[in-house]
Amino acid sequence: MKTIHLKKGLDIPISGTPTGSIRRGNKIDQIAIVADDYIGMKPTMLVKEGDRVALGEALFIDKKNEGIIFTSPGSGIISSINRGAKRKFQSIVIRLDGDEAIEFCTPSTGLQAYTPEEIREILIKSGLWTTLRTRPYGKNPAIASTPSSLFITAADSAPLAADPQVIIERSPESYLLGLKVLRKMLLCPINYCTEANTLLDCEKLDGIDYYSFQGPHPAGLPSTHIHFIDPVSENKTVWHVGYQDVIAIGHMFRCGQLPTEKIVSLCGAGTIDPALIITRIGASLTELCRRELSLEDCRIISGSVLSGRESDGVTGFLGRFHDQVSVIYNSSGRSIFNWLTPGFKRFSLRPVFASAFFKGLKLPMNTALWGGGRAIYPLGTYDEVVPLDIIATSLLKSISTGDTEKSVALGCLELIEEDLGLCGFVCPGKNEFGPVLRDVLTTVELGG
Repeated sequence: MKTIHLKKGLDIPISGTPTGSIRRGNKIDQIAIVADDYIGMKPTMLVKEGDRVALGEALFIDKKNEGIIFTSPGSGIISSINRGAKRKFQSIVIRLDGDEAIEFCTPSTGLQAYTPEEIREILIKSGLWTTLRTRPYGKNPAIASTPSSLFITAADSAPLAADPQVIIERSPESYLLGLKVLRKMLLCPINYCTEANTLLDCEKLDGIDYYSFQGPHPAGLPSTHIHFIDPVSENKTVWHVGYQDVIAIGHMFRCGQLPTEKIVSLCGAGTIDPALIITRIGASLTELCRRELSLEDCRIISGSVLSGRESDGVTGFLGRFHDQVSVIYNSSGRSIFNWLTPGFKRFSLRPVFASAFFKGLKLPMNTALWGGGRAIYPLGTYDEVVPLDIIATSLLKSISTGDTEKSVALGCLELIEEDLGLCGFVCPGKNEFGPVLRDVLTTVELGG
């Protein structure tokens, strides 16, 4: 296994780290598919409100990416199909009821009985094809396409994230089978990326190249792995898949049906007992966090504090690609004589607060921005947290001004929103770079 050491980056010292124990979470009555999890997806609905659906039943297809099917993550009744301005699809919510399920393959049939084309067809019909994503653009791949290589992300360096190996070793048979399924379906190189120094037995498989990334966040992000191993361009595409989705693929080929559960890190200063939680795929965050919060005035985030999605109304459900639920206190940061305080509970990239004297101190960070609107100055702070071989400050200026040609030349095609989370965190103006990056990527994809 080759080891790649990263020096740049930042591990945010935020409190609320989950314990190593895994426990079952609250009973979930509602689950959903949220549109924001699938970039550029435009659905053609196959069901309507009030319809009863089985686990794995087709709910809608993507009219922009022909042939991609989105299936139900549970058995129940369609309680709402939510749309926003200009009828933009937001979410489809299912009230769980019953245990009807569609079988996509025969569990007793060994993997050797399937051809690569048959495996691809099973993944498409089951909806698990949507667990694959591309670089560039971060979208689901076309069903007839083939990547330059596949990246399996068995790492997670996000603040308060779970250790992937703790979750993988709970389902070793499904995980190993998932790896075998992907290896047989694709004839391209497969790159396995982890943060661990040693591999579990269920992670070892011939025909896969193994890499260990050591260093601070974003050492666990797919874009970081892709940049150092097989960089993309306008004419070169790679795919990546998360470790829990590998488990899901293996589970389906072992049991014939889609899995309904996943393990997430319930974490942050706003939780009573941070831990790894077994919950439903697409679970309601309100139900998941019931009796788990230390205060009512908390912000619930699906995903990490750097790049997650705030729980809000019809989109307040666990994201398909989110392996954690972060809870932090709501705060404006305003208090009398705040500028005189030494900052024992505040953090800065520069050692300007008293907290810098206490190494390893975890801080109860909240939603206060501690910054205001100002220009992007070349102070070097952005470049300190971006380990990729790009000029971060120049790239951020280019995407902020909509200069697509220069943005592409500076490496924007290697990134998606989550990769700029740290840049927003250390930005003096607290700029949100993810949305402007997405605007540039969309323009480039459309030929602009």
